[in-house]
Amino acid sequence: MLYSLKLHSIAYFVIASLCTHFLLNLFVDNRVKNEYPVLVWKSSIVPDRDRLIICYDKKYECLITRNETKNNVSVFMFYGSHLDNNDFPLPRNGEIWALFHEESPRNYAPILFREMQGLFNITATFSTNSDFPLTLQYLPNINSIIDKTYFKSTKEKNNFIKTKNIASVLFIQSDCDTPIERDNFISKLMEYIKIDSYGACLHNQDFSKEISTIYPLDLYNPVFLEFISQYKFIIAFENSICEDYITEKLWRPLMVGSVPIYLGSPSVKAWLPNKKSAILVDDFDSAKSLADFIKVVNSNDTLYDLFLEHKLNGIIENDDLIDKFGFGLNNEHENAITAFECFVCKKIHHGRYKVKEGSVFDCPYPKNSSWNGFWDAGRYQARALKILMEKNVKFSNATYEKLWKKLFYKEN
Repeated sequence: MLYSLKLHSIAYFVIASLCTHFLLNLFVDNRVKNEYPVLVWKSSIVPDRDRLIICYDKKYECLITRNETKNNVSVFMFYGSHLDNNDFPLPRNGEIWALFHEESPRNYAPILFREMQGLFNITATFSTNSDFPLTLQYLPNINSIIDKTYFKSTKEKNNFIKTKNIASVLFIQSDCDTPIERDNFISKLMEYIKIDSYGACLHNQDFSKEISTIYPLDLYNPVFLEFISQYKFIIAFENSICEDYITEKLWRPLMVGSVPIYLGSPSVKAWLPNKKSAILVDDFDSAKSLADFIKVVNSNDTLYDLFLEHKLNGIIENDDLIDKFGFGLNNEHENAITAFECFVCKKIHHGRYKVKEGSVFDCPYPKNSSWNGFWDAGRYQARALKILMEKNVKFSNATYEKLWKKLFYKEN
């Protein structure tokens, strides 16, 4: 009897739950149909569940989902690193396409070119040419630049060099094949100055057991930051040279009070806290001349301290860095993705989503010739995508591959 009652209770609960779920979905769908624009993510970067977002002091509301069968779809949201030809919702019936791509374009070559970029009405990338720039996405907060949590005085660092037998320069990297030819330059630099190199690239030092469990999973871990703060200089080479592409490779040394030796974005000077916050590789004509300068700075404490105004005196002279921090991100958002969702939601409510003129990305051909083919292929892949998209019908990967290769061989 008790068993029968239990079964009856369970059955009742299941039926009631299903009815409630059905009625709730019906209610939500009806409300969405009547009230909220729907933003559909074509990527697993967000959870597969519906979310109602309320943005900018409750002025704008939109439904976020990965279910493209919803009513009232206004926007399809794409994540650059997950772009797939099969994901493009064709035929396109007036929906807005929004692109979120915080990485360098080296993992998806077509996005380098205007033909591909022009498919999107709204963009969020590291470039300040984007509708929603993410240039400072890797800087946790402005205060971290002047904060002294991990800071070591010049005297302490000099002592570490003697007592711990460490180099004055640190290099940590495990991504060894890059368009920027990072390892080739650093290998030359090593001929003139001692560099402690952890990670897989140019490896000559081993992490402690504790740090081995952290690297490369959590590069803002306090133990890791404490470790790198011992070094006077940290090599900060991006994996690609693109305008405005600035990552944690620059910000992490500045946060802990080391001097970055930087190669990457040509516009980096516009983002430094002070004029002398980093040593810029582009200011030198060779690895030897750079090494000679590092040696001079390393041997002169007064000169070295000039690079640490942000730590020693809590000074950030660059007002633009302070004013532009966040580019619309604010404390109501957990991260750049949720901030972009609200940005798009607001755009849809206002009906402002004209495609920007000019290229979003400015990434010159790589110094590493082995990557030139990647850039070349991307150019023709972008052209092929534009041609196929203009037909506004679904296409196969085989059709796409055949077309871009045809375009390539026609001109090469």
